[in-house]
Amino acid sequence: MTDPDCKIELDGNTYFLWSSEESGAVMDVTDTHTVYTLLPDDAKEVYRLLQTAESHSEVQMSSGF
Repeated sequence: MTDPDCKIELDGNTYFLWSSEESGAVMDVTDTHTVYTLLPDDAKEVYRLLQTAESHSEVQMSSGF
């Protein structure tokens, strides 16, 4: 599996996220044997939100976690 596009911390939990306009996946860092895939419409929306947040310097999309 490729390096994630970003790491998200939410309510005390940490997730890795892979995101593109066509697809997306989420993994809980405490359960690396399970990957949840996003439906195409959801993947597109998440990608759009991350691109908007990145352009406002609210998130940084990078790998190497």
